[in-house]
Amino acid sequence: MYENIQGYSFSNIDKFSTAGLVTRLTTDVTNVQNAYQMILRMCTRPRPA
Repeated sequence: MYENIQGYSFSNIDKFSTAGLVTRLTTDVTNVQNAYQMILRMCTRPRPA
């Protein structure tokens, strides 16, 4: 993700603020981590007898 942003042209950099890009990146990473943790919890939850 970071490499893609490094490849942005100056017009794209002007269109998106630096703070906005950082917020989007951290939010995306957090969402992926939360989804992964939820999947792990669902797979490791003990099944009722």
